[in-house]
Amino acid sequence: MKNSIIRKALVPSIAALICLPWLNSLFHFVPNPNLENRAYAKFPAFKIQQLNHYPSQLDTFINDNFSFRAAAMQIYSRLNLFAFKKSSIPKHVFFGQDGWMFFTGNELATYDGSAYFTQGQTDSIVTKLKYRQQWLQNQGIQYCLVILPVKNTVYGDKLSPSLQALKKKNRTDFLIEALKTRMPNLKLIDIRDDLAKARKIRPGTPLCYKTDNHWNRLGAFHGAIAILRGMQSHGIGVQVPRYSDYSIDSVKTFTGNLASFAGLQGTVTEWEYRLNPLKALHAQQIDGFPTEVPVFANSFEYQMRYLNKDTTLPKVLFIRDSFGSDMLQALAEGCGQSLFIFDQWQYGLNKDWVQKFKPKVMVQLVLEKHLEHLLFSTPYPEG
Repeated sequence: MKNSIIRKALVPSIAALICLPWLNSLFHFVPNPNLENRAYAKFPAFKIQQLNHYPSQLDTFINDNFSFRAAAMQIYSRLNLFAFKKSSIPKHVFFGQDGWMFFTGNELATYDGSAYFTQGQTDSIVTKLKYRQQWLQNQGIQYCLVILPVKNTVYGDKLSPSLQALKKKNRTDFLIEALKTRMPNLKLIDIRDDLAKARKIRPGTPLCYKTDNHWNRLGAFHGAIAILRGMQSHGIGVQVPRYSDYSIDSVKTFTGNLASFAGLQGTVTEWEYRLNPLKALHAQQIDGFPTEVPVFANSFEYQMRYLNKDTTLPKVLFIRDSFGSDMLQALAEGCGQSLFIFDQWQYGLNKDWVQKFKPKVMVQLVLEKHLEHLLFSTPYPEG
């Protein structure tokens, strides 16, 4: 009797399991957000001439759009975190010590020196930078090149001992040496040592997010101070905000992109630090220039413009990426009028913006993992 009941229940049970993902895609009783920072595959078009590829394309579509994908990824990620103490996607995100997470790929390769430039590539970068410097000089504009460190560089001590043992002289070191030798007049600003010193100001307060590959607002503030001090050391008359003019508060609500990629939203959180000015700020955001905004992930911050009450300070054009987002206010406090252009990680010369804004100084903020963009993303000699 018991076996008969089981047999009768087996078919509808299997049918229910088969229908469950379909029902969930209709009624969404289990959320299925995209956790992977990429577009999922679309249903493939059926083409006779490409019939051999259709099964694999259909398989990719089903895998990407399975309605319990996000829930399954979160369960898998939590199992890896709490049971095995490892990342669920080690090819992209790896776990360091004390809850720190890091990107692999170009960020790890930048840290350990496995990413490098050939002599020919270094020569090409130097040639392009010489052109930029000369072109800007002909316009009466000073040129500063700022190299921003990746998280792996700032917090290399939070990597596993085995990865720390791989650390060696990297392409950032070699390129800086080449620039100092071959372009001694270049206003080069390397803030890696500045951030190492800033870590000692509040030793228990990190400057980078543990669960994200960016620095936090406190780290960005120290980065901005280092950049402005570097500009001063090259004879540019900017002002430097004082750390003592701000108070700091925090709230433990932040979950970064690394944790999200690993499917750990709602599982891990960390402190979000905020700097609150004790005095009225001098720089205020104003309307930008009329322009066509390119479509990319950060289109909403393509152009940001600030005006300082102190109009005797220099007018500065900053070319930056996402690492510049939390530095805008602090950098603007040090300049008279400032324009920040997020040029889609190109780090180009941006002649159109130079001619439109007419700055006294151009500052290019280049993240060290993207140094190759100076080589590949802009043509010679216009780059």
